[in-house]
Amino acid sequence: MAPEEIYLNHRSTLKQTSFDSDNKVYMVEDETIPVYDYDDVMGAYSSREHLQYTPCSNDALYVDDGHITFIEFKNGKVNPKNIIQKAYDSLLVLFDHDMGLEWRRTDFCANISFSRQNIDLIVVWDDPDDDPRTAARNKISNHVRGKGQFGLSELKRYLYKDVRVMSKAEFQREFIERIKKNGMWREYTKA
Repeated sequence: MAPEEIYLNHRSTLKQTSFDSDNKVYMVEDETIPVYDYDDVMGAYSSREHLQYTPCSNDALYVDDGHITFIEFKNGKVNPKNIIQKAYDSLLVLFDHDMGLEWRRTDFCANISFSRQNIDLIVVWDDPDDDPRTAARNKISNHVRGKGQFGLSELKRYLYKDVRVMSKAEFQREFIERIKKNGMWREYTKA
């Protein structure tokens, strides 16, 4: 199976990839921006490669002519080790033979140098401990810590161009609305 077939067979939306099956809620309501369901891509990859287990993966992969972004949705408590494993495994599979994005982006190179310059990671986190009375203080504290939540700051410029932990509201404002405003999403369709 060609890589574009694996991706095209697993097209989805931000809303669908944000579904929290434990709590039966969607973290994002947007159904207009196309993404690839990277959990499903990883499942297809594991089957194709006859792996004993399915590697960890981020929930979604967004690709347009100017951006490549992995997105992980977390609703509640977070296991930092699991988030970091997903960041590594997702990138490793993207770099594997016949799993790259050359069919979608002519500038794509399956190597770490390309990733450091072109691929972002966003973790959208709905913190159950958020309290409106302490939200402003927590926001300042997180900024001062250099967005080091979950140990992800170490991945910035090591594996990814940028790594961000965002609330649902920040993700709506800083990702979804920006993509819509700039008109950057343009889904690839096989000719």
